This record gives sequence, structure tokens and C-alpha cells, in this order.
Amino acid sequence: MDVSSIEKLRQIEGVVFGPPSQKVATTSSNSEFGWLLPPDHKAFLSRFSGASAYWGYFRIFALDQSEMGLDAWNANEGWKFAWDGRCDCYLCFAETGWGDQYAYSLTDPNLSTVYFLDALTMIPTQVASSFSEFLVAEFLRCARDPYDNVLRQAKERLGPLSITEHIIYTPSPLLGAPETVEGVIKVPARQAMIINGDVAVQLDEAPIGGRLVRVAKVLDQFGRSRIRLIWEH
Repeated sequence: MDVSSIEKLRQIEGVVFGPPSQKVATTSSNSEFGWLLPPDHKAFLSRFSGASAYWGYFRIFALDQSEMGLDAWNANEGWKFAWDGRCDCYLCFAETGWGDQYAYSLTDPNLSTVYFLDALTMIPTQVASSFSEFLVAEFLRCARDPYDNVLRQAKERLGPLSITEHIIYTPSPLLGAPETVEGVIKVPARQAMIINGDVAVQLDEAPIGGRLVRVAKVLDQFGRSRIRLIWEH
């Protein structure tokens, strides 16, 4: 782990580190949590129970049992179920306020390469070759100056994000809406991920020649709030 990156992050306004996790620091393996993280990532989580930057608009998940801990966030029943398998082979360990995920591929035995999974599509893009590189190239860079202009505007308009909140466009740009800050709202994190998944999956399954006439809010069999796209044939 690049200690200098930690010191640089400490000097940036809007960066918060979680307190040290003694449980992680005193164990030789984190297999009890279900994941075998690379050494530099585990070293980071031994010092801090997660971190957030730019007033909560970027965050690294803690290795704990909270609802936003690494295990709970990657549980299929939390939000991944809505994506129809698109992100099942990824371990998501950090994110943006939009719900873009930073993740390792579970097909990689070393869990080293870091991918960026787009919040609206979950399409992966490789962004770093290690957690240490991610910390500098993505987390530190965005803590200083986020590349997303609308995200910066959303922070000014909506204020800080808590660990359990995301921002989303309403309606989704996938439905043709403009990507402007006026259409951005705060939503509970899991709800936002489910909404984006519902829209993306149903658009992929849209009937040929169908015309979208309505976006409906429904409850599924487990009482979860979902989005249903209504098509006219």
C-alpha cells in the first residue's frame, strides 16, 4: 500500500477515513468474510474501516458486517439480483455516488485488476492493475477534482452524501432524459442500484418495434420496490 497516498488524502477537504479495524488487523486471513483480498487492499482495511472522499461521493467499503460492508454490499439479494447476472462475477469494493462500482473480477485468482462498472449498464472497463494503483489513479484523483461535472454540480445542489445514499437521474438517461443536474435526486443506495438494473435489463429485453409508454413503480414478491417498463406493441 502506498503510504504517501494516505497522507495526501488526509490533506484533502471532504475525505474521511473509518476507524482502524482491529478484527482485520489481527487476523492472518480475511477468508472468514468470504473474500481473499490482495495484500495492499487488506493492508488498507487493516488501518481504516473504509473511507469516503469528496463529501461522500466516492467511497471504499469497509470489511465489516454493516449494511454497507463488503459482504452485505456484494450479497446477491441486496441489489445484484436486479442486474440479471451482469455483475455476479465481480467483487465490488468501492463506488461513486452514482453507483458506478470499482471491482475485482472473481475469475481472477489474484483479485488484482480493478474494473470500473458503469452505474447504468454495469459494462466493465479496466482502470487499474492493483488496489494501490486504484487508490492513486482513481480515489485520490477524484478526491481532489472529480472528472464528472454533473457530480460536482450535484454535490453543490444536494450537499454531502451519507454512506447509504446514491444520486440518480430521474428519469434515467437510458430512457432518453438529458444528463443535467436538475434531474438528479438522492436515493437510498440499494434502491438506486435496483432501479438502474431494472431499467437496463428491461431495455435489453424490449419487444422489437415496441414503444415505451409508461414507467411504473411496483413491488415484487419480496416487497421490494421495483421499476417496470410498460411497452405498447
